Amino acid sequence: MAIPSNFTQSVLHQGATEEKGENARLASFVGAMAIADLVKSTLGPKGMDKILQSLSRGREVTVTNDGATILKSVYVDNPAAKVLVDISKTQDDEVGDGTTSVVVLAGELLREAELLVNQKIHPMVIIAGFREAAEAARQRLVAIARDNKDDAEAFRRDLINIAKTTISSKILTQEKRHFAELAVDAVLRLKGSTNLDAIQIIKKPGGTIKDSFLDEGFILDKRIGVGQPKRIEGAKILVANTSMDTDKIKIYGARVRVDSMTKVADIEAAEKDKMRAKCEAIVGHGINVFVNRQLIYNFPEQLFADAGVMAIEHADFDGIERLALVTGGEITSTFDDPSNVKLGTCAVVEEMMIGEDRMIHFSGCALNEACTIVLRGASHHVLDEAERSLHDALCVLSQTVRDSRVIYGGGWAEMQMARVIDDLAARTPGKKSLATAAFARALRQIPTIICDNAGLDSAEIVSQMRAAHAADPEATSAGVDVTTDGVGDMQQLGIFEAFKVKHAALLSATEAAEMILRVDDIIRAAPRQREGGMAVLADSDVQASIVNGFNAPKNRQAGRYTWVVSLRADDGQGDWHFCMGALIHESIVMTSASCVRDPETGKDLPKEYFYPLVRIGGYYRLSDRARGYQLRKVVQTVVNPGFVTGYVNDNSNNDIALLLLDKPSTKPPIGLPKYTAKPKMPLPAMSSLLAVGWGWTSPDIPSEAEMLQEIRMSLLPLRTCQRLWGRDRMTNKSSSPPIIYNILSNFFKNNMLCAADAETWPRPYGGACWGDGGAPYFRPGPKGQGFVQYAIDSYGPSRCGRGSYVVTDVAALRPWIDQTVQGLTSNEWKGRVWGDPNVLGFDGSRFQTTTPAGRQLVILNCTGPMSLVASLAKHPYLPNFTIMRHIRFKWGGEVVVGIWNHKTYVTVNGATLLPGQTVKILGGKVRYRERLARWSQSITIVQLSMSIRINRVWSKREKDFYHWFDIWVFLTSKPRWPLGGVLGDTFPEMSVAAAGSDDLVGGFVLPSEG
Repeated sequence: MAIPSNFTQSVLHQGATEEKGENARLASFVGAMAIADLVKSTLGPKGMDKILQSLSRGREVTVTNDGATILKSVYVDNPAAKVLVDISKTQDDEVGDGTTSVVVLAGELLREAELLVNQKIHPMVIIAGFREAAEAARQRLVAIARDNKDDAEAFRRDLINIAKTTISSKILTQEKRHFAELAVDAVLRLKGSTNLDAIQIIKKPGGTIKDSFLDEGFILDKRIGVGQPKRIEGAKILVANTSMDTDKIKIYGARVRVDSMTKVADIEAAEKDKMRAKCEAIVGHGINVFVNRQLIYNFPEQLFADAGVMAIEHADFDGIERLALVTGGEITSTFDDPSNVKLGTCAVVEEMMIGEDRMIHFSGCALNEACTIVLRGASHHVLDEAERSLHDALCVLSQTVRDSRVIYGGGWAEMQMARVIDDLAARTPGKKSLATAAFARALRQIPTIICDNAGLDSAEIVSQMRAAHAADPEATSAGVDVTTDGVGDMQQLGIFEAFKVKHAALLSATEAAEMILRVDDIIRAAPRQREGGMAVLADSDVQASIVNGFNAPKNRQAGRYTWVVSLRADDGQGDWHFCMGALIHESIVMTSASCVRDPETGKDLPKEYFYPLVRIGGYYRLSDRARGYQLRKVVQTVVNPGFVTGYVNDNSNNDIALLLLDKPSTKPPIGLPKYTAKPKMPLPAMSSLLAVGWGWTSPDIPSEAEMLQEIRMSLLPLRTCQRLWGRDRMTNKSSSPPIIYNILSNFFKNNMLCAADAETWPRPYGGACWGDGGAPYFRPGPKGQGFVQYAIDSYGPSRCGRGSYVVTDVAALRPWIDQTVQGLTSNEWKGRVWGDPNVLGFDGSRFQTTTPAGRQLVILNCTGPMSLVASLAKHPYLPNFTIMRHIRFKWGGEVVVGIWNHKTYVTVNGATLLPGQTVKILGGKVRYRERLARWSQSITIVQLSMSIRINRVWSKREKDFYHWFDIWVFLTSKPRWPLGGVLGDTFPEMSVAAAGSDDLVGGFVLPSEG
């Protein structure tokens, strides 16, 4: 039987994913370039620093521009990105510097490779070209290196210049000469050794970094015990890690019951005898200094003092390891046989002062190379970064002592290598020459980035350098000089780099780029099963997570995300969840427009749904289980005017809507990002965001989550969004024929982004599902304060979780959001009259105006058809009425209602209000006045939810008359809530029809003074 050509069979475990061919290569390129772009701005003497904040309880902050420190602190899930992180770590371990350069060079090589792949050049051809170029660059690097190891004075100058170059991009740059000499002196004491453990670095806050110094000895950041000798000459040191505690009874695993206090004293005496014997055994080794990693309690400390032994307690493990090394001793824990214990020796052990702190100084140690660098500075952050900077310099210098070759810095070496590669490309036939030339362009990006980070004209400076190196490659030493903002002489400026650093960076970057270029398939293991599983279990009470997500964190029963909103509708049988949202203002909820606009009818909330509600806060989907939530009604919906209903459209974007609530919420709202216009993204590509929802947890089975679910999503690059969503695609809708449609036209111009499951991209396996529309995409705010929403869930794959998602860019729409919120909550207000068409005087038309507080509103309305009046006369006691809904006035405001009709009476809370009388009501006042007219009416006013009810009893003789009346509403302060309507709508004035007309007449609202 022949196998069909289109037949495929997966051999992977269920849940495992595979990305092949172009998609795998694209995912690798994007991940690697994103990592390179992350650290690119830190390169060079004027590179910028990064602030790294941990997610631990203490929210620790690190300020650094060290590439290795940045990359090891960033969680990365892209395989290619991890390769670049690994080469940075290897560079740091091997030579101590060049960690940023190696990542940036690898990223630029892959950027050039991507362009070549797009030109249909096979990856193996690119790899071959890169190999030849790398070999030519390596040979040139060897040829241009210089070596002064036979001239001690010149070699020391080279070391100082290398240290200054290394430190120049760090926090120590202002005092680089001082620290360069400290580092060189410390390394030269090692006498060719690379064992940096002999160099102790102590950080002490206080003073300035210029107060740092080198001490030719070992300093232990501890204090000598009370009553101990403060100075010991000819020290014999025992370094131990043992328990010296007898202050409390320790009989492990048992309880001791005694019948008198005498027995307790006997037990303590036995313990003391045991400790006394231990101390005598330690002193019996012939020592006069005892250093213990653990505490030394009062009793043994007194015994050592009586024996004339200096006892030092609680020396940290790193401290005693170094101390044992420099004194020539060994760490021991048993003391039965002195012949098996190796003691350390020092000429003098004494107490010294650094600032206001007492420390212990060991001088004349067995390891003569030992020394200590004491760093001073204003804060722990400054000291930590100074230590990292100094460590890089020490590592580079120790490697240079072994391999003494040096080269010029400032991009000089890269220009030299690029020149010979350009010559090679000119001699290379075929497509391989394109790859070789691309390698040279990638090398020239190093001086280009140095210039860009310094704010210089990179194109002009690199062009001048290229001309200088082409004119006289053997004699020139032209490089980037950031002090003069141009090209400088690296030899005269003393800008040198270690040959080994540049050599290792070149080879590592090339190997990493080659490795990533070879990839054409990415296979990911199935995600581990989280608590509750990843799919709905049949006949089980276990709830699944949001497709490949997990239960959101909660604070007791209320949930951690108190601003999360469930959009709900009440059909008379109970309320049910249909979409997500977020509280962005005490009175405003933000969601997607596709959640609140019916694509068939074009209607919005609150018209489309019966009693639309929002539930703010809470952790459980069902209201009867939820705690700590608040319910509010939706009184007005504002959809972005750029939103287009439906999906078959070239400019479907701006999927955002704001909902006005009937009263404010006391829950703290979520923050919004600052305005960022396209084509910029609000966050770097592949940044992580959290999304939450109560939607389906399986793409195939109706399975609403009981508890709020959370998933980590990654923002994809705009180029990836354009490739995935911005082109024509084929789809089948129900039984309809295929439709060719363009979902989004241009991600570089519209107000949308796209995201995918961070853990499984580029083969996504998780994300939002039905019921998660409008879900917020957010992350912790600055300094860990609150949260900031960057996106809104809009559209997604036809099968939940199995693709990327289109989300609304909140940062790009920030001006519209601010303007709309201001319009909904400002002093200007809008009114809507909801009328009963069966009642004379209100025909159901909508009236609206914009007017400030303190103005008088005259609402004019005309009669309905006379035939309707006649039919109502059959029911003389029928209480017909009209309600002005959703009117909320500011607490303490005054409402004046005047009805101009004869024998009008007004009731307030069941009591009749006489003409000219004013009564106080909840939140304001009601004043009644009467004007002579022909008809009688009654008006009932209820505050705060005020409704005006007009009751009339009609007789048949009235059918030939034309009636009208006025309702005046006077506000003395700003209304607490707008009265409904659509933002920006206005109605022109309309003329009043003639008396006796049988036509239904509209009305109008106009503001008037008085």
